[in-house]
Amino acid sequence: MQSNQVKVLKIMKITLSMALLLSCTIVYAQTGKNFPAEIKALIEADASSLMQHEVKAGDGYNSYRTALKLEGFAVSYMVSGVVGNILSADYVKRGDAATMDTIYDRFNEIPFLVFDSKDRPGLIKKNETTIVRKIVLKSRDTGKTVLTATLDDTGAIRFLFSRMG
Repeated sequence: MQSNQVKVLKIMKITLSMALLLSCTIVYAQTGKNFPAEIKALIEADASSLMQHEVKAGDGYNSYRTALKLEGFAVSYMVSGVVGNILSADYVKRGDAATMDTIYDRFNEIPFLVFDSKDRPGLIKKNETTIVRKIVLKSRDTGKTVLTATLDDTGAIRFLFSRMG
């Protein structure tokens, strides 16, 4: 009887270890192996490379799908005379704290300063009541914000790029 219990415990231990390993692999895969290079390319892209496929035109704005990709994200570029030009990327799945932890780690692989509201709660402004986590990338040269990543209370993750030029 005792040997059966030992076998069951070993099987449970192996199963739990495999599940943990798989979940770590899935979180890493959510950002893609080329994530740092894709982020850097989007940050440094000029407007002409972003305006590839017009998706929608409205009063005072045009929206484009870009040729540049970010695995796991829907990337769009909006040109507007009213609010300015906006490059954004929306995570196609539901995000959580673990996904943001992975994104933070991957951001640290590229040559930008990385700030996280997990360590600096003041990054989230008082009027951003639905934001539960914010990660900000800044240029090492100028200190200007180049990308803001947010996780809201619904699990939506959005990257908002600031033009470097």
